[in-house]
Amino acid sequence: MEPLKIFTIGHSKRTTEEFLKVLKAHNIGAIIDVRSVPFSRHAPQFNTDVISEKLSENGIVYFFCGKRLGAKIEDPDLYSEGIVDFEKVKMKDFFQKGLDIVEKYAKRLNVALMCSELDPIRCHRTILVSKALQDRGHNIIHLINENKIETQKDIENQMLEQYYPGGQNTLFAHLSKDKLKSCYINKNKEVGYKMR
Repeated sequence: MEPLKIFTIGHSKRTTEEFLKVLKAHNIGAIIDVRSVPFSRHAPQFNTDVISEKLSENGIVYFFCGKRLGAKIEDPDLYSEGIVDFEKVKMKDFFQKGLDIVEKYAKRLNVALMCSELDPIRCHRTILVSKALQDRGHNIIHLINENKIETQKDIENQMLEQYYPGGQNTLFAHLSKDKLKSCYINKNKEVGYKMR
């Protein structure tokens, strides 16, 4: 498959107008909602019934995929030390089918994965879903606002700086890959859903 360009966005407490402005600035034609629970007490304008209608009014397709790509997993076998283990999740058929859905939409439209967390480095949409899509060869672009984006590579560089500060990154590709894998594991522990 040809590499696809796939976007992500966090709604946070933006107004609907601010959110739509970002989507329009980047010509987004479809939102794939990757929230496990597509409702918010803090931002009710992003409850699934409200946001899907607003998006439709603006010619943007809405598709809920939180059952396949959401952060909260019910299967206790997919947890390690009480935290959802993203590596285990990636191996599951339900998750892979969710990625297939994203690819299907992204072949026709500019697609953005939507979750609630504004900062992509603090969200499963980046550390789990975007990483899995990147592993399939796709280019991931995180929408911060109408004028600012970050790529998955930018996020990886931020993680390397966070966990290996001061330029401790190596020129040896195999060591750099090991460090990056370690970064994703550490970030999984930070952002992964915790069993209650």
